[in-house]
Amino acid sequence: PDSLIGKIFDDIASIPQRPPFEVQLSRVNEPFLDSRIYDLSSEVERRFPEASQAFFSNATPLNEKNLLRLAGLQRVAYLNLSVNDHRQSEYEAVMRLPFERTLERLAVSNRMKAEGALRVQIYLSRVGDGSAADAEFLEWVRVEFPALSGLVTQRCDWINTVVTTTGSVPNAGCRQWFQLHFLANGRNAFCCIDANGLHGAASAAEGH
Repeated sequence: PDSLIGKIFDDIASIPQRPPFEVQLSRVNEPFLDSRIYDLSSEVERRFPEASQAFFSNATPLNEKNLLRLAGLQRVAYLNLSVNDHRQSEYEAVMRLPFERTLERLAVSNRMKAEGALRVQIYLSRVGDGSAADAEFLEWVRVEFPALSGLVTQRCDWINTVVTTTGSVPNAGCRQWFQLHFLANGRNAFCCIDANGLHGAASAAEGH
């Protein structure tokens, strides 16, 4: 709700001597299907000059008109386009979206980036599986969309929600201790794979 978003913004504004921070106005969803996204992003820039923004999208809504609106924002750190596979059958099985339409959207992003209409860093990302397809995906991005950057990330089991093979846990602190994730109901989740907010510190809706 707008009221909850406004409360979170007000709470951030009440923090004295805020360090630089990043805002992502989405979680595991498509932010550009929300008609408020550009107004909210502009509000972040107006109220928090120390903040940058980042966006994750499957690229479907990003036609030239929407990309130009995105280009109007001044402090976007990056745009991550979740593509996940460069092979049509595999892509459509995973994403359940038309491959050819996605290629059209990626081509528009590549052209606008190459022409300088988009200054933001754009990644085409894949959740890796450790197979040869990971390297093939990166090469496909390099050849087909040279103005964009390829990215392969490590998959995880989403706190046992999805059973999959994962890599070893790194000997390093988790960066999620320095992030706040709010669900649409105001609950604070620990991270993006805490789908139901079972492991968060508090609930924003309850005023904590």
